[in-house]
Amino acid sequence: MRAALLVSLALMLLAAPALAHWDPGQPQKWVQYPDLTPMGADVNASMPYLLADDFPCIETGPITDIHIWGSWYHDLPPFEDPERVIFTLSIHKDIPAWQSPTGYSMPGE
Repeated sequence: MRAALLVSLALMLLAAPALAHWDPGQPQKWVQYPDLTPMGADVNASMPYLLADDFPCIETGPITDIHIWGSWYHDLPPFEDPERVIFTLSIHKDIPAWQSPTGYSMPGE
């Protein structure tokens, strides 16, 4: 009985949502919260795919901190060891749609 209780407790702790170590009261240039509703979209960002997004910069000054939210199919991380999950991030100058040869906004230098 005690073992079943411990297993149940361990499963509840593992199933608890992860909390970001970010203080929403800190100054921010842009925040795009994850959509936690059932309608939230999961996007396959696995290699060799590359994702990009523009963001409106609402504050002047340098970017000094970045937080990324990630999700996985059926909420199952791809590895047993979370340290093996890697995000590669790069920041590029924006080429606005009106200056782009494609007619769409695209990353520059």
